[in-house]
Amino acid sequence: MLRCLAFMAIFLQHSFQKTPAYYFPDFHQDWIGRAVSILAYSGGYSVDLFFLISAFLITQLLLREQEATGTLDVRRFYLRRILRIWPLYFAYLFGAAMAGLVVAQFHITAKYLILLVLMSGNIADALWGWTPTFIVSQLWSISLEEQFYLLWPLVVRRGRTRTLVVAAFAMIAVSVVARTICWLVSAPASFVWTNTLTRLDPLAAGILLGAWGMHRQFQPTAMVRAALLAAGVATMLIMSAWCDPYWSPNSALTLFVGYPVVTLGCVAIFFAFLGMEFNLAKPTTRALAYLGKISYGLYIWHMLGLELAKKVVMLHLPWLGEWADSSIFITICALALTIAIAAASYRFLETPFLKLKSRYALIPSRPR
Repeated sequence: MLRCLAFMAIFLQHSFQKTPAYYFPDFHQDWIGRAVSILAYSGGYSVDLFFLISAFLITQLLLREQEATGTLDVRRFYLRRILRIWPLYFAYLFGAAMAGLVVAQFHITAKYLILLVLMSGNIADALWGWTPTFIVSQLWSISLEEQFYLLWPLVVRRGRTRTLVVAAFAMIAVSVVARTICWLVSAPASFVWTNTLTRLDPLAAGILLGAWGMHRQFQPTAMVRAALLAAGVATMLIMSAWCDPYWSPNSALTLFVGYPVVTLGCVAIFFAFLGMEFNLAKPTTRALAYLGKISYGLYIWHMLGLELAKKVVMLHLPWLGEWADSSIFITICALALTIAIAAASYRFLETPFLKLKSRYALIPSRPR
């Protein structure tokens, strides 16, 4: 459920950037335009929420395996991650590369493509700037998570919970030092936003939550959950208003307050949903749960969905009149197309590998 909501926030941010809504603040230079801009760009912080959720789930999965079996089979863990992430990732990357051969707008330059193949797309963005091809610009975060998956089980295997806590705080310290260096050398926006070393805060928070929640139940009242959710969302909005990680990443406010406070906001949102039980008998709840299950595909495919919807609606359906230039209409079409593609992808591409992945599972885990 939480992954579905996180995806929706990111999707709305990207749809704002890729539709005529992008120019709305320029034409409304008042509080309304400012509010729209803040709402739109705050969705980008949902990437931090994805990082936190992934670190929490992986940490708990590894600790439960270690607790149940007395050891940790790192080889099986790597195989499970490969079978979950790689089929869709490389199928999408291959399709995008082929599309780039016939559509100039989709062309991926060789240096970016090589690092994307090596699961280092975030390093490419850090070294050479934002990925020039929009349809693969979201893959940087997958690369960063894969780097975490590569190293973290080796740490878990060698230590107990206390060691993991120390490692998590060390990661936070590394991020602070890395952002300090970025501030001193005036590093560009892409270097800070996509750099593994500067983005360890939400991963560390997920690790701490995973270690903390191993033998604890969190069941607050509905009012407390609502307060946590409101506090988390408010944090995202405030940081979007006062810290601009996209264009002004070198301010002390952004680097030393913005990033860690956003992580705290993600923690609040996470706690708002932690341990919550949903009534799957309700169609709306079932639909959101399903979207959460296919959220990996939604995230991978949504850039292409936006591009295709925009081209079809704006260029090939002129009879729609003013609707062809309506950002809301384009966004709805793009979301519907993304869901359709992701559902087909989950059913026909990902599911066979998920069944194979289950053979290597020692402890039951979620789809991702």
